[in-house]
Amino acid sequence: MRTTAALAAGLIGLAGPAMAGDEIVREGAGERRSELNDLELTAFDAGLIEGLDGWLNTEPITADQLDGKVVVLFTWASWYPTSLRALPVAQRVSERFADDGVVVIGVHNPEEYAGAEQAIARRHVTFPIAHDADGKLREALLVDQDPDFYLIDRAGHLRFADIETGSVPAAVEQLVGESPEKAKALPQRLAQEARQARIESRRGRHVSEEYVKALRSEIPFVLPGPEAYGKVEWPEDDEDGYRGNIGAEDYIGKPFPAAQALSSAPWLGDEPETKGRVVVVTFWNPGDDPSRRALPKLEAIQDTDKANLVVIGLAVSEDQTDAKIRSFLGDRERSVYFAYDENGAMAESMSVRTLPHAMVLSSDGVVRWQGDPNDAGFDGVVDRLIDLDPGVKARMAAREAYLKKLRDQD
Repeated sequence: MRTTAALAAGLIGLAGPAMAGDEIVREGAGERRSELNDLELTAFDAGLIEGLDGWLNTEPITADQLDGKVVVLFTWASWYPTSLRALPVAQRVSERFADDGVVVIGVHNPEEYAGAEQAIARRHVTFPIAHDADGKLREALLVDQDPDFYLIDRAGHLRFADIETGSVPAAVEQLVGESPEKAKALPQRLAQEARQARIESRRGRHVSEEYVKALRSEIPFVLPGPEAYGKVEWPEDDEDGYRGNIGAEDYIGKPFPAAQALSSAPWLGDEPETKGRVVVVTFWNPGDDPSRRALPKLEAIQDTDKANLVVIGLAVSEDQTDAKIRSFLGDRERSVYFAYDENGAMAESMSVRTLPHAMVLSSDGVVRWQGDPNDAGFDGVVDRLIDLDPGVKARMAAREAYLKKLRDQD
């Protein structure tokens, strides 16, 4: 029955227990994943939230306050870098869907809660944070490693249990389009909808398929003009050393000088779509230890926000061939996009002296930060620029308007 219900959910563009559209990726495997699947579509015990303490950014939240809301539970730990990188994603979800009745709650690990307040202040987090001091919420939700994301629908069902960070916005989009009544009836309707899926009206199938397709497609939009970027208060030098150790000619505030050369560079795989996205271009060399250390970090920030960010690894090499670089990267699928700076011509033209060297570009192609991606503050810089970027906001606004139109048609 669970497989049938999931099939119905996939056909009508809703979240299902064992399977949703390809845009929602669940984490975990084996017995634990099976147990998580069994939790989905069951009633969530809101008393677990009332049992949290040490609330930050809000007074203690009660079950009544969550009635009819879409709730995003984000488990994290202030000492764990991977979960810190997910904080800005949760913040953007909180801001983007605030008017749609979405409540994001950060649930801190039982250990070392003292560091939470400083961590959220540094990352401009404004959504509610609480301490799972006795670990009861984590135990009930089978949390294994921070960060984990769980979504509760308007009827109080646990609809998504432990999904990939990059899938959270798409999952929220699905739930905000449902009324409490529709969410409440969903478990009883899924089996029937599976049986009726093949005889749905042509219009119903068309809208559902178009909606799912839109979730995975580029929606046309107009990039803002220079005046929009000129009004942004982009970060500058501060006590945290915003500019870092540049290690190259300073291009901050100037257009990325190698844009044309990069567009014609050989790509080691797919070429990314960068319109309306923040872009990180990192010069690196597979024979360089610091460069190799930076790759997992670059992949992590790309995985954290696949919608609004493009991370490009620009392989600089005089003594390495294209084949050797491909061999170093291996056959594993990577989220970072790689191009080849043959003979290091682009790096030389910008006087890049140390590797790895990253340049973070706003969506108008202007360099807003440059330095070593291994710096401790690098992740926060990228997250902050995504939040400020007018092109990102324009692209997401166009996407949301189009999806709303499709939802209204259904």
